[in-house]
Amino acid sequence: MNFSPGEIYFIQEYDPQTGRATKYVKIGLVRNGRTTAQRIKEHQTGNPRALKETKLFQTPAVHFVENSLHQLFAESRITGGEWFIFTETQLRDCIETAKNLVADVKKQESIFAAALAFKTKRSKKAVIVPTKPVLALHKDYFRSDFIIQQLKTIVEKYERQLDEQAASGEDVDDLRSLKVVQTSRFDEAGFRAAMPGVYKKFLVSELKIEGRFTVLSKDDHQFSLSLLDPKLADFIAGFSNTIEQLKRNPKVLDVAKAKYSYIKGQVAIAEWNKAKVENQIRLACANNAGIEGVCRWVRLPKEKTVFDGAALKRERPDVYEKFSKKQTTTRRSTKSGRTSAGAKPRK
Repeated sequence: MNFSPGEIYFIQEYDPQTGRATKYVKIGLVRNGRTTAQRIKEHQTGNPRALKETKLFQTPAVHFVENSLHQLFAESRITGGEWFIFTETQLRDCIETAKNLVADVKKQESIFAAALAFKTKRSKKAVIVPTKPVLALHKDYFRSDFIIQQLKTIVEKYERQLDEQAASGEDVDDLRSLKVVQTSRFDEAGFRAAMPGVYKKFLVSELKIEGRFTVLSKDDHQFSLSLLDPKLADFIAGFSNTIEQLKRNPKVLDVAKAKYSYIKGQVAIAEWNKAKVENQIRLACANNAGIEGVCRWVRLPKEKTVFDGAALKRERPDVYEKFSKKQTTTRRSTKSGRTSAGAKPRK
């Protein structure tokens, strides 16, 4: 989790004749010293309707909060990415969701930091006995994992359907996008073979505490999505039906994209919940080797000899550039929720 801070803002349009708020709301973020007031000035240029701040949240993990809101309320989203059509009730619901999410992120920031600190501490040999709260956390961990798997199954079904339609010659470019990315990779093996003497000069010894944290599985954790979250189970069933309709009727495209975006938002929330529980288990484990039946976390010092590429780049930039290779990759992504202005809100 990236806890970089910033502001989440809700900007609303106001009719210049009546002075009343319109149904158009923008949800965005600012960071790195910028302010929402500056952002409003930028958006106001060329817009005859007044823009005013409706709500503002100072929050860590600002990108996570913004992305979650955009996805969870995707079916009210319109072309433009960050603009939404909201009724007063929907706007209140979205602001309340933002408020709760921000409060949760703020609460968890210190817990994540404390759990991360144990990563670099050598563990004892002891495996401790779990308390009832820890056993409850263990079950919560697999509950979140179960929800994630259910959500990812329907995501894969949707993306697989796009692949099948593309393979059959159908135009699904509006559903998918290809991004060509060029990166640079240092060829360490080539450098070592060509200049072994220089290579040795940039080898350094490091002593690190290392050890993998593992949550132990348990067979008696059995879950049903219809019991855990009936509304989500119904939504997934509806999305599955939409995917079937997409085979025959391309007009359901906007509906499919918005539902896909909402599901991706649910995945993000479920993964966040899983990460929260995992870090609480880490804290309970502390510097012990594990918790019986719950987790294993043996951390021991290990000495490694590694190549210091940063030092080579700093001291011999000509050599570093010589063995740096450019590579181009094409990434496929599935587009998500930008519904048309006339799309009906999800019930």
